[in-house]
Amino acid sequence: MEGKRVDFDQVFHGLKSSGMVRFDGSDELAARVEQEIVRQRKDRKFGGAWKTPTSLGLTSQESLCTSPADVLLNIGVATALFDGSPFAEVARHWAQVRYCGTLRRKEGRLALSEAGNRVVHHHKVAQSEYLGIGFSLVVVREVLRRRYPDWTFSPVDVDYAFRYGGVAGLGEVNQYTDSRPDYFLVGRRTKGGGGLKLVVLECKGTHQGTGHAVEQLAKACKQVASVEVGGRSPDGLMVATLLQASGIESKVIDPPGDSDLWQGSAQDMDDLLNERPGPPPGEFEIREVGAEAAEEPDSEPDSESEPETVAGVEPEGRADSEVGPPPEEGDSGERPARSMVVNVPERLRTWFSKMLANANAASALLFAGAGDAAARYLKDSGGSTIPMNFHEEEGLRSSLRSFELPNGMSILGTRYSTGLPGGRTLEIHKGIEKNLYRELEAGRLAGFMRGAHEIAEERSRSFPRDPRQSVALGNDGTVLWMRVTE
Repeated sequence: MEGKRVDFDQVFHGLKSSGMVRFDGSDELAARVEQEIVRQRKDRKFGGAWKTPTSLGLTSQESLCTSPADVLLNIGVATALFDGSPFAEVARHWAQVRYCGTLRRKEGRLALSEAGNRVVHHHKVAQSEYLGIGFSLVVVREVLRRRYPDWTFSPVDVDYAFRYGGVAGLGEVNQYTDSRPDYFLVGRRTKGGGGLKLVVLECKGTHQGTGHAVEQLAKACKQVASVEVGGRSPDGLMVATLLQASGIESKVIDPPGDSDLWQGSAQDMDDLLNERPGPPPGEFEIREVGAEAAEEPDSEPDSESEPETVAGVEPEGRADSEVGPPPEEGDSGERPARSMVVNVPERLRTWFSKMLANANAASALLFAGAGDAAARYLKDSGGSTIPMNFHEEEGLRSSLRSFELPNGMSILGTRYSTGLPGGRTLEIHKGIEKNLYRELEAGRLAGFMRGAHEIAEERSRSFPRDPRQSVALGNDGTVLWMRVTE
C-alpha cells in the first residue's frame, strides 16, 4: 500500500512541476515540409487545396514554460464541445484524469514519464491525439502572444462550428478527400475594445521522430486550406508535437492568411456578443477541389472541381492556396487525394462571429459541468446527457457547487471524488471563476469577454507549495484543481 501512496505523490508532484517545452519555427523546418509536399506530389498523393508552408521566422530552439496541469486544462476545455454521446459528461471528466501520469519534468524540460512512454501502439495513437491537442494550444498561444501582444485566443472545434452551419457529414475521409483542421482560435482584445481575430489550427502528435512530424505538417497544409471565410483563407498555424521521454518538442509552421474576423467599436462588440446567433441566415458554400482545378488557373473549372454550395448559392471567390500538382510523366492514372473546401460567405461573417463567441462560452461552462447554463449558447443537439452522478454508488460523486482555491479565488463548478489506497481521497475540481459564471448565466457574453482576461491574470498569484495538489488557470477563467486529501 505504501508503494502506491508514493506513486500518487509522484504523480501530483509531476502535475504541478513546470518545465520547458521546445518549439521549432525555423526556415529550415518550413523548407523540409515544402520538400515533403513535393515528394508527395510526385507520388500523386497530394492533390486539391493546400497552403504553402511558411516559417515563423524563429529559431529551431525556441522555448516556453508550462506544466502538465496546464496541458490537461487545455485538453479539457478544447474537447468540451464533444456531445455525440449520452456519456459526454463522463468523457469530459475522463479527459482530465486519463493522462495525469504521462508527463514529468526531466532536466528542466517536460517529457513523457516512464508510464507514458511504455504504452502499446493503439494506446499511443489516442495519447498522441490528446496530448497533441494540449501541447499545440500551449505553443500557439505563446506564438500568438508574441504576434498579437494585446490579444488572447480560445479554441472552438471546427466540426461543431460547421455542424451549426448546416454542413454536417463533411468530416468523412476517404482516399480522395481530406479531413478539416481541428480548431478555430477566436481572438479577443485583453485591454478592452472591439474586434475579433480568427486563426485556423491543426494539431498533430507523434511518438516517432522529426521525419514523421514533417509528414504530418505536410498533410496539415491541406487541412487548413479546406476552410475559407469570405472567399479568403484565414490565418493558420500547424503544430506537430514530438512526445518523447527525452523531452517534448513541437514543430510549428505558419501559412499566411487573413486574421481579422470582425471589426467594430467596443459598443458594437457588446451589441454583437449580447445577441444570440440563432440559425444561420444563409448557407455555407462547399466545393470539391482536385488536381485538375490548378492545371489552368485562369480557365473555367471542370465538372469535377466546379465550386458548389449547400443550397445553390453562388461562391464568392477562391483562395490563393487552391493549388494542385501538374500531371506527371508516366502518370498511372490514379486520382490524387481531393479536398472539400468550405467557405463561410461574407454575408454570414457577423453571424459566424457570434456563433464562435457563443461556442467559446459554452466550452467554458461545459468544462465546469454547468450544462444547463451552457445550453443557451449551444446549437440544440437534440439528445440527452447522462450526469456524472450515475456513478454515485461506486464512490464517484458530482454536483455544481462553490469552492475556493488556496489563493482565495471563488470558483463555481464541479467536484469529483474517489477513494485512494491508504484511506486518502482524490478530488478533482473543474470550474469557472464565479463572477464570470454569473455573467454567462445571465446571458451577458460581452461582460464575460471583458472580464476573462482580468481573471487570467490570477495566474501570477502564488499558490501554497503542496505536493498533494495542482492548479491550472485558463485564459477564460476556467480552473482545474486536483488534490489528494487524508
